[in-house]
Amino acid sequence: MTSTRPRPDVLRRLRASGAARVHRVIRMARRRTGSIAAVVVLAVLAAVALWWARDTQQYGGNLLLNIGASFVGAIVTYALVNPLMAREEQRAEKVLDHFDHFSVIQHINDARSTVRIFETGVALLDDHYEQRFLAACNAALRGGVKIEILLLDPDCRAAEQRAEELRDSTTRIRELIRENLLALHRFRSGLSEDLRLRLEVRVYATAPLAAYYRWDRRALISFFPTNRSSENTNQYETSVESSFAQFVEQRFEESWDAPNTYTLQQYFELPIAIVRDGEQRATRADWVLRDGTMYLAHHTLIDHALAVGGVERVRVDLRHAEPWIGTRGLALCEEHAVHDFFEQKYGPSQRRTVLRVVAADPS
Repeated sequence: MTSTRPRPDVLRRLRASGAARVHRVIRMARRRTGSIAAVVVLAVLAAVALWWARDTQQYGGNLLLNIGASFVGAIVTYALVNPLMAREEQRAEKVLDHFDHFSVIQHINDARSTVRIFETGVALLDDHYEQRFLAACNAALRGGVKIEILLLDPDCRAAEQRAEELRDSTTRIRELIRENLLALHRFRSGLSEDLRLRLEVRVYATAPLAAYYRWDRRALISFFPTNRSSENTNQYETSVESSFAQFVEQRFEESWDAPNTYTLQQYFELPIAIVRDGEQRATRADWVLRDGTMYLAHHTLIDHALAVGGVERVRVDLRHAEPWIGTRGLALCEEHAVHDFFEQKYGPSQRRTVLRVVAADPS
């Protein structure tokens, strides 16, 4: 019999949706309570003011005149101002039936303070849009804009699950993310130091919540449907002050600071230290994960192995790679598939001598 139990990722999204609704109800209740309290306070102050002014000359005429003026103001507000504000509020919330690449690129180009992207993989970096997207990012950076991009780790479990959801789609999500990261790494490396500081890219490993594109005080949000990319589903454009956007912003910040989130530099250059005679020499190495095993490639490691009499005597201290943090040993690796995996991550290059990370020999 086929199980009808919801998948764990569906349950997570339902819980998140429920939490958002509860949060929205609480905010509305607080706002309503505050409004009632304000009305009561103003009514008491008005009553006190009228009571103190009761002995002034022409009290009745002045009171009626002021009440009449207030009524006219209320009518103008109700008949003219409120409809205009309602129409403006309607324009602030939009639902689009697809992702408009050129519109988002233009918004990024025109941004004045903040750009944030929270995605699995960014379609703006495929062949059709990459040049325009990077040009827009460059223009925004030169204008003083801070750009923060969060992309899903292509080697994490969440990426595997998303790839499985898209198995019948033309989207190859893990390959797309690797291409995105390599393109952003090359773009960032070519920037001047001041512009490079304004562009931060990180790689997260938690379950993706929603695709999120923010420019200044506006945001575009969509969910991840099964068997098709988030580009081909409804897009919700809203203010960043909305409850919806605030919920995604909170998830962005949590993922940004999570302990298993890497910077772009750490993703391509893993911080390690070569351990020898009780001392450590800091360096960085190319690295990949494959089937739960970590592989390193760096000429300094090979030189050190020759100096100490063999790879099996090399010890390295890994600085940012859960769950491998700590002192590890190395072993030679001759798997050609691993070389191909390095090329997928770093692009075509000369053949590398690859070492496999193993548990350190306690002796």
